[in-house]
Amino acid sequence: MNISFITIDRIVEEKMAADDDYRRQLERNGKSLLSHGRAMSDAALLAKLAGLGFNAGRTELEGSFPRFISAQALSETMIDEAPSPVPGARTDWVWIAATCLWERWRPDLPNVEMLDDRMQAGYAALEQRDSVKACRLWLEAWRTVLDMMERFGIDSLKDFDGRFGGTQSVFNWVQDLEMELHNAGIGDPQFFRERIALCETMIDRFPDGHPPIENFKTALANSYFELGDRDAGDRLFRRWRDDDPKRGQNWIAWSDCYWMFAAEANRDAAKAEQILKEGLATPGVTDRVFMLERLAELYEETGREEAAVLRREIERAKASKPAATAQRERAVDCDEEPLPRSRGSVVDDLLGRKIRVGRNDPCPCGSGKKFKKCCSRHGAGG
Repeated sequence: MNISFITIDRIVEEKMAADDDYRRQLERNGKSLLSHGRAMSDAALLAKLAGLGFNAGRTELEGSFPRFISAQALSETMIDEAPSPVPGARTDWVWIAATCLWERWRPDLPNVEMLDDRMQAGYAALEQRDSVKACRLWLEAWRTVLDMMERFGIDSLKDFDGRFGGTQSVFNWVQDLEMELHNAGIGDPQFFRERIALCETMIDRFPDGHPPIENFKTALANSYFELGDRDAGDRLFRRWRDDDPKRGQNWIAWSDCYWMFAAEANRDAAKAEQILKEGLATPGVTDRVFMLERLAELYEETGREEAAVLRREIERAKASKPAATAQRERAVDCDEEPLPRSRGSVVDDLLGRKIRVGRNDPCPCGSGKKFKKCCSRHGAGG
């Protein structure tokens, strides 16, 4: 597994900030960190390199940047080609100097280190509950990913991740970007247009299933609904249905656009019921229990007596499942496709009451995590 220098440095610096004993130990050991280099002038950094035997000035060093995807790759080449061996304890300074000087001299030519910083800045914005700021940072980062792939002839996100080795994998991060564009779009429709562009790029350019493209398909159709273009959304959902009629999550996501998470202008209980019934009638459809739960919730919210009958059917279906099958359905790991993302769900709280919870709200199970990172991923409330 490739872990970049910027990731290692970030982990160390964050641990230092939280652990005084660890910080004092590193200080006694004279550990060199990126924060040290960022506090130094250009002249001091060039002097560091000169002290290690490198005679390159700004012109030579800056001219080499376009050939490398990262300051790490540049520094490793410099060390390999050095006129005399660089002491092992001093090699960190080659990368630190290259990283700091690159981000100062050529911020218009992003490298892996700059990309990682932008991605992490977006996560920091989310910690402050600022989806709009996070999305702006991440859209810039996404353009950087595409530009770097073009410049270095990288064809897949999986291959890019192999060379990136960042604090957060692109595999995970691009899915977070899609989700946060939805959250930001609720307040500013322009972010739904950005979400459409992202999803179209993922579907057209990266159809190899890494990360799972099906989620981007449903997000694309959902974005048109959010913008009030139900005809375009319906056309896409029909296309995804025709491509894979057995995929229950498509039916659920489509029905949600008319009921569970629909904007007021799109709410149509009859249409949502029709979609779910059509899906349930499809031979071999997956996620049948989740579809029945969606239909039962619709009936309950609209006062339909059929809800009680469906609830009994759901319990029978759950009881009849082999334990291994039920466990697989609830399994969550980084290689599995998560359930459809949505703005909220109806779930049971710790007292067994039915409540509606948003994706960014604390999970009712009491874990302390956000709902989207906890029970939502296990299928609670769909």
